[in-house]
Amino acid sequence: MISNRCQGLNLLNHLKQKYEYKLEYEEIINKYHKNRDDWIVKLEFNNKVYEVIGNSKKIALEKIMDTAIDDIYSFIKVKGN
Repeated sequence: MISNRCQGLNLLNHLKQKYEYKLEYEEIINKYHKNRDDWIVKLEFNNKVYEVIGNSKKIALEKIMDTAIDDIYSFIKVKGN
């Protein structure tokens, strides 16, 4: 059981330790602007797929965890919910 304060990258760390999931990164190369590449992050968890685009791996990863948080909380036991 985790606290409902566990969010974002901390929640991903908890998933790594106890649950099965799949995380994929894909870089989108921008030919016209150097150093302006984006990232697509794809998360598969609990038979659902989430996909987001971000300016960096970390930003995309934080976005995808914000997107999937309700499904993750409904699957695992959370204190305070």
